[in-house]
Amino acid sequence: MGGYSCCYSDNGTSFQSQAYNYIKELDPYHAVVGAVQCAPSWSFSDSLSQIRPTANLSNPVIGLGEQPATQLSLDIIMQEN
Repeated sequence: MGGYSCCYSDNGTSFQSQAYNYIKELDPYHAVVGAVQCAPSWSFSDSLSQIRPTANLSNPVIGLGEQPATQLSLDIIMQEN
């Protein structure tokens, strides 16, 4: 994400979910794995988005740059301590 710190910004995780949806649109079978170095690793799962969703929920494909309703951005979360 270009050096954007997702751990210290609620919005950062929401923005990362946009990239996640783009990857899944290109290759739905590609596992997105990430190492999380901050305490709230749950925020990368299917929790509510911190940014107001803009995606049309009746359309199964979330467009590039549209904010989904959740912050889901990793399929496998590796917690670093």
